[in-house]
Amino acid sequence: MTTSPKPVATPLAPPRRVRIEQKLNLRGGPAVGFARIGRLEPGDTLMVDRVIDGEAYLGRRAWYGVEGREHYFWSGAAQFEDAATPVPAAPAGAVAPDVRRRGNGTILPLSQAELAGTFGAFQSTPGAQRGSIVITPAAWVTQHIAPFSHPVLAALGHPAVSLHRLAHPHFQAVFDRIDALGLGSLIQTFDGGWVPRHKNWDPGNPDLSSHSWGVAIDLNARWNGAGHPPASPGQQGDLTPLVPLFAAQGFAWGGHFSSNVDGMHFELARRNP
Repeated sequence: MTTSPKPVATPLAPPRRVRIEQKLNLRGGPAVGFARIGRLEPGDTLMVDRVIDGEAYLGRRAWYGVEGREHYFWSGAAQFEDAATPVPAAPAGAVAPDVRRRGNGTILPLSQAELAGTFGAFQSTPGAQRGSIVITPAAWVTQHIAPFSHPVLAALGHPAVSLHRLAHPHFQAVFDRIDALGLGSLIQTFDGGWVPRHKNWDPGNPDLSSHSWGVAIDLNARWNGAGHPPASPGQQGDLTPLVPLFAAQGFAWGGHFSSNVDGMHFELARRNP
């Protein structure tokens, strides 16, 4: 039997139902060298309670753990049945992010006052583009905004993107996890980081977008447009497998917004970054 260091697992809370799309082996560990326990057939469904950084197979390292059992299967031929992605529980020994949650456990974004109090207050004047703003004083930008780099984003043609300095470690942790699990291919486009502007580019809206603080990014915008349902699980542009990974670092997902759903959008919602 394969022997290796204990794999890193991201718990899912609550567990999620997965549908099998092609024949898979159910194994005693997250690698093809572990003993086969059973066989999964297309159309089978089962509950999983963790995502494991296991052996890479066809370029993908993510394996799912069956709820309450030491049974595992590769994620590449399975899809979550539900479109809503729950927040994962904090790993043993980890400190859960200080966030506000809805009744269903999903993470709420920070309010305007919380954004200013956590990431720095600033003044603004209207920008040249409708709905954009110019942050004043300019020293705020120098102090708080800095280039962020990661191979996952570089592969998309973005070797550096501007984000808030306090957000860098959390984006780093998320993209490291995405890369380790071989899920980077799910991100097809990077569509925005620090962009000082009003919400929805509406100058009549007194609220500013969280992009103004450099704590939000947009991904796969073509398939997850603001005001439209996010890409369904398994469809092109689907980001739902990444939502638990972002949530584990304290990011709210726009696909959970109750109004003006925004499936491309992830924003840091920690009150203690």
